[in-house]
Amino acid sequence: MNNKIRDIAWILGLNVAFLVLLVLFAANRELGDPMMSIVIPMLIVTSGALIYTLYFDGDLVIAMSAVLLLETGQMTQVLINEGVSSMPKILLFVSPIFGAVCVALIAYLGKSSFDDDKKAIKTLCMIAGGVVLISLALMTVGRNINGTRAWLVIGPLSLQLTELFKPLYVLFHAVLWQSSLAHKKCFLFSCGMTFASAGLLLVINELGTLMVILLMWIILTFIYSEKLMDTAIVAGGTLLTVFGGYGVLALVYSRVNSKILLGEKPSGISKKLYQIFFKLHERVLIFTDLDKYMDTYKDEASRQPIKAREMIMKGGLFGTTRRTTIPIEESDYAYVGLILRCGIVFAIVVLVLFFVIFCRSLLKSVRMENRFESVMVSGAALGLILPTFINVMGTTNFSFMTGIAVPFISHGGTNMLLSVFNVMLLIWGTARLRPDLPLPALARETSGQSGNHQEQTPEQEEIPFTR
Repeated sequence: MNNKIRDIAWILGLNVAFLVLLVLFAANRELGDPMMSIVIPMLIVTSGALIYTLYFDGDLVIAMSAVLLLETGQMTQVLINEGVSSMPKILLFVSPIFGAVCVALIAYLGKSSFDDDKKAIKTLCMIAGGVVLISLALMTVGRNINGTRAWLVIGPLSLQLTELFKPLYVLFHAVLWQSSLAHKKCFLFSCGMTFASAGLLLVINELGTLMVILLMWIILTFIYSEKLMDTAIVAGGTLLTVFGGYGVLALVYSRVNSKILLGEKPSGISKKLYQIFFKLHERVLIFTDLDKYMDTYKDEASRQPIKAREMIMKGGLFGTTRRTTIPIEESDYAYVGLILRCGIVFAIVVLVLFFVIFCRSLLKSVRMENRFESVMVSGAALGLILPTFINVMGTTNFSFMTGIAVPFISHGGTNMLLSVFNVMLLIWGTARLRPDLPLPALARETSGQSGNHQEQTPEQEEIPFTR
């Protein structure tokens, strides 16, 4: 117990020191007083997360990295908004509660046995039904923002419900690969869920989440499928579907555009496909031929890629205090805003923290005995690293822009809720002293001797990963 108290004191001291450095950094940019308005709530939430991790012997490196990202994201939003935190402070307290409830539900579901094929299929249908219901809700009452019908507005709350596709997709595959269904059925169910989710996201024009789902499908299949051929089929099928679908959309767009030039108005499915290709082509054109895009679209949004490049150069290694704004800086281009105000060095540190979380989580997940928990931990790690990778590549013009948010860094309540949930899921999955297991039972299982034979503890046991 003394060692645990010492560890808690040490880690809280580091957390306080980092927050002090953030306050001094903000004060250097004449934002010290507004920064203090979020320091106390941040200290309470992040310290609670670290104490929770230490108590249950979770992966402290993952928890500490996530805490630093959360605190850095709050500071970034304060700097972008010049002293005003656009993120409601109550969200800092709601996010852990939301995450705890979701993790508890997942822990309960993970204890279920899916040896019965009917029970497994019923559970899979319920999860897939949740994805369909979300899509129907967005198609009927969803709000269209920047060409994407991904938002459900309830009073003062704006929820980006397409963010829920990612955890539901991972949960679907966790149940699928934990079940006793035949390999062929598992593969067909996985394909059906992926293409159904991709189609619904395409209708909503949510390209960022669509890309995350497809990448998750390839990576999770590579890790958990029993046959390497499945990975080849998934990767090849994904590429064929993407390029083939783009070609079909281009053909529809050309025909509809010809009718528009003749004075006819498109309607029905052709109109929807025309709108989907218009947005998709616009994003591809930014990446492949920026000059042509600038000539075609002369609105303020067309200046975003050029402006982002300029801000990266102005930020330099250690940032600048110059008051310069970037379009959609608080969300889509938050990482560029971070480079502008804190510098490339600090931005690289942020990427390193994300990769530390991903690598440690993935290495632990593939050695877990319970397939359900292993898939959930891997999916949570992918849910953090893939949006970061896609956003950074898009905003720095190494890939086409999708508008997806960077976890913890970008503004957004739904993004914050799911980012905290993913980290809590990682802590729960990698904890040696599981919060959902009675302590006396755990003590009996992991300690004690029988004759001259000493039982092997989970910490000593290494479960080999086999495909």
